[in-house]
Amino acid sequence: MRTTSKLVTAGVLASLLTGGAVLPAAAHDPASATRAALERIAPDALDGNAQVSTEEVADTPFSVELAEGDVSLPTAVGSPVTVDTPQGAIEIELPFEANQAKARGIAPGVVAYDNANDTTTVSSVKQAGAVQFTTVIESSSAPTQFSYDIAVPEGGTLVEADRGYFILDSHGEPVATIAPPWALDANGASVPTRYELAGAILTQVVDHTSTKVAYPVVADPKFEWFNLLPSVKLTRSETSSARTATGLATVCGWAARTTGYLGGAVCGLNAGSIIVNANRAYGAGKCLRLLIGPGVVGGVPYKDGYCR
Repeated sequence: MRTTSKLVTAGVLASLLTGGAVLPAAAHDPASATRAALERIAPDALDGNAQVSTEEVADTPFSVELAEGDVSLPTAVGSPVTVDTPQGAIEIELPFEANQAKARGIAPGVVAYDNANDTTTVSSVKQAGAVQFTTVIESSSAPTQFSYDIAVPEGGTLVEADRGYFILDSHGEPVATIAPPWALDANGASVPTRYELAGAILTQVVDHTSTKVAYPVVADPKFEWFNLLPSVKLTRSETSSARTATGLATVCGWAARTTGYLGGAVCGLNAGSIIVNANRAYGAGKCLRLLIGPGVVGGVPYKDGYCR
C-alpha cells in the first residue's frame, strides 16, 4: 500500500515540463501568455529541460528517461506525474485536474494545463533530475491554494527541513527534496510565501491578495532527486553538541567532510531548525540524522545501534 501526502500550494505557482519542439499557438491563446509570463518573470524555468518533444500532445503520457530516474508526464485529466527513482516511485497529482482541458505544449519541453480559474499549471522535467511545478496566476480573483496529492514510496514519509521538505523511504533515507518556495510578481518583486504542514497536507501559502502585486504572479515548488541523497547519523554525544550554536558549527564541519563544502554551508544556513530538531531528538532519548539535499538540510530523530 502506498503512502499518500497531499501538497497544497497557495496562490501562485508556475512550472515547466520536459522537452523538445515548440507547439504553434494562436496569439490569443492563453498558453502564449503563460510562456510570456515565464520568459519575463522566471526565465530560468525555461532552461535545462530534458529534450523530449511536446509538439504532439498525445493521449498517452510523455515518458522521460533520465540517469537519475524515469519520469512520466500526463497529457490528460486523471493521470499523475510519476517519478521512478532508485529508492521507489513518487506520484504527484496536479491541482484542479477536474477543471483541466487537454495539456498544451507551449515551448520546447514545456506543457501547460489550464485550470479554468485564472491559473495555469505547468510541469517540467529537468535534465539534471528535478520536476518543477509552477502556476501562473493571472488575477487577484484566482484561487490561493493549489493541491498536489503525493504518493511516496511504500512506508515513506514527508518531513520538514527548515523551509523545504524531504521525501523519505521506509528506511528513513532521503529520496527527494522539495525546495523552499518562492513567488515573484510581474515586476520581479517577491510575494510572501511559505509552506504549512498539517498531517499529510503540505500547503504553500502565497499571500498575493494581501499585498499590492503586479499580475501575473509566478511561484514554484521544485522536487529534486538523485541516485543517493546524503545523510549523516549523529551519535548521542554529537546530537547533544548540535543542540547549541557552538556545537552545531562542529557538526556542520563533519557534514562538510562527509558531503562536501556545499553540504556544510547549507547546514550552517539551516542552523536554527537543526538545533531545534537536535533538542527534540535528544530529549526523546534518540539521536539526530542530518538529511542533505539541494538547498535544504534537515534533521530527523532515529534510534539504532549507532545511537549511543
